[in-house]
Amino acid sequence: MTIQITKMTLASTHTAEMVRFYNTLFATQLQAKEIQGTTFYNGTLGGIPILICPNEIAGVKAEQSRHQLAFQVKDLKSLLVRVEAVGGLIETPITESMTEAVLRDPDGNTIEVIQG
Repeated sequence: MTIQITKMTLASTHTAEMVRFYNTLFATQLQAKEIQGTTFYNGTLGGIPILICPNEIAGVKAEQSRHQLAFQVKDLKSLLVRVEAVGGLIETPITESMTEAVLRDPDGNTIEVIQG
């Protein structure tokens, strides 16, 4: 059996900040789409369609870490210098030789990032 991810949906409390964070750091190209009076954001992340959905619609009860994503990037240090400017936090102490880090997006979800 072959399993393939066909779409990811992220429930968001701080939607505008989440859109800015993911567009800036991960080039998701999220675009607003109005559906029955609610704004959703569609884009792609690593070739997989992604949807950011307001938590009021999703109904997720968690305060943070609704999901944990892991990404591989070519230049970790270049990504890290932009994290806090777009509303994220860096959980891992930054060192000269680091090849992986843990971040938090504007909703408090953790993200593992590995340089590769």
